[in-house]
Amino acid sequence: MKRIRMLALAFLLLLPACSENPPPTSYYNRPDGCQIGETIVLNAPSWKKNVYHDGFDRPSGLCRDPLCAHNGANGPCPDGETMGIPRRFCTDGETLFMLAKKFEPENPARYGIYAVDPAGVNPMRGLAETENAGSYGLSVFAADSRYLYYANSLYREGADPNAEFSDRGDQVLEIMRVPKNGGRSESIFDNVPVGVGFSVDEENYYLTHAGDAGDGACEIIPKRGGGSTLVPAPEGVRFGSLLFSEKGCAVFLCSAKPVFATVMVTERIDRSAIAVIRDGRAFIAADDVSAYCTVFPYDGKIWFSPFYYEYEETKELPTGNGDETVVTDIYRLGDGTVVSLDPATGERHRYRVEGGSLIGFSDGVPLGEGTDENGEPVIVRPTLTEINEDGGSK
Repeated sequence: MKRIRMLALAFLLLLPACSENPPPTSYYNRPDGCQIGETIVLNAPSWKKNVYHDGFDRPSGLCRDPLCAHNGANGPCPDGETMGIPRRFCTDGETLFMLAKKFEPENPARYGIYAVDPAGVNPMRGLAETENAGSYGLSVFAADSRYLYYANSLYREGADPNAEFSDRGDQVLEIMRVPKNGGRSESIFDNVPVGVGFSVDEENYYLTHAGDAGDGACEIIPKRGGGSTLVPAPEGVRFGSLLFSEKGCAVFLCSAKPVFATVMVTERIDRSAIAVIRDGRAFIAADDVSAYCTVFPYDGKIWFSPFYYEYEETKELPTGNGDETVVTDIYRLGDGTVVSLDPATGERHRYRVEGGSLIGFSDGVPLGEGTDENGEPVIVRPTLTEINEDGGSK
């Protein structure tokens, strides 16, 4: 009974506040999902448990009905088999939003956009559907205090969608918005080249990898009108998704130049960076970010694993094409530490992580995921020990 009460309490955090002037709720949109209060919801297919909270022993699904078959027979279900792969999530701090592929034989590329209230009478409320003649409909999903944003994926005029050979240059994006409580969708940007990223906060729209040269710059477009500002990317990086913003400052996860390592063959090892735009100018706050580990904001800090690789062995691995194999050098990616970065001051703290990899914090408690003796997922609580940059304990 105690566990049931804890589950119900955790999911109350996902409900809209009832007061006319509710207190601000801590929330974070992250590259791999979002966090509302102390509940973390990660992007995941419908069959994977993807909700984490310090009150849980195991990751949970979104559906709270113990009698639901998750197949549509009991009504719309956020964990239903008809919710395609993958599902993406974002939040405005009050409501959880989900983008999921719809199973429609007559239109297999369409995606549905929903407000999700796991503890409510109606656990899913449809807000919009994407229009996807192309194949990039999952590339945009974001929210502010008034609207939910998504993309239609379309073929350029004159392009042949049935051509034997085509590339993403044959397609364009149309950035759409729909009132978060439902209503008519409207286009805010059209003919956006595929590869241009979109982010939003309360003041601005951000188009990244923008510019005629495709040089990774960030175009900042004020919502209230006025001229846009094109901010060149710092040398060696390209702007990606917005991690965190406050008035006059925006923090982005960026792609950085990869490393090419060679033992028996040459392997590409990707690298990320964190850049800050302040007063119309950009600078790199961290250039040593792993592209293979979770990066997320929490409590005003950006948490990431530092870039690290170490050769382990060389193997013949299957290519997926029959019995074909290919020689592959295997590298360990990550050194078991995480860094918290204050983007306002540049102050860094580094921690050794023991007992599982870090995926976030709930009520100040570090959370990770492990497996039990049966191979089933469980929530673990890693220990973080602050260390010096040279690896010694403080």
